[in-house]
Amino acid sequence: INHEAFKIKRILSNISTIRSLWDESLVFSPIFINLSEMLAGHMDSIRTLFPGLEIRFSAPEPVMLYADPALIETLMLNLLSNCCLHAKDCTRISISLIKLKEKAILCVDDDGCGISADELHEVFDRYRHGFALRDMGQGAGLGLTAARLIANLHGGTLLMESRQDIGTAVRVSLSLSPYAEAPLKQPET
Repeated sequence: INHEAFKIKRILSNISTIRSLWDESLVFSPIFINLSEMLAGHMDSIRTLFPGLEIRFSAPEPVMLYADPALIETLMLNLLSNCCLHAKDCTRISISLIKLKEKAILCVDDDGCGISADELHEVFDRYRHGFALRDMGQGAGLGLTAARLIANLHGGTLLMESRQDIGTAVRVSLSLSPYAEAPLKQPET
């Protein structure tokens, strides 16, 4: 039940995030957050949901980031749920966070089945699993789309490399510098 509730929550969150980004109605509320602490704080929840996986987390130094905490949480949970739900035979997930010049780099690596080269270009296509609820056993195909849009919104990008039968590596860069203009609506005070 916990796994199904987690999947449904992720699907609904992703639909809401993507729609809000498209119609520019997303309330963007950046604050300074300790990204290292935020990620570490979610590790126990992920381990509880997926007890059979070895999940390692490393952040050699605190990484402070000017970001919307709810959106960053969505990005992180999407990346982890992709490993847990889509990477068949995955036994290990490594998450690391480093500072590199003016960027925070979030690395998520798994030892799952990987993605074939001819399917890798489709991973950011929305609704690639179909949109009927009965076809969403593996999700709606929105998680990576939402994660990439969130990374872009935070002055970064999301890159993915995968090798079939070896695993997948995702790299998300996020700007450490507060940007002059928020591209979306600010919350009303």
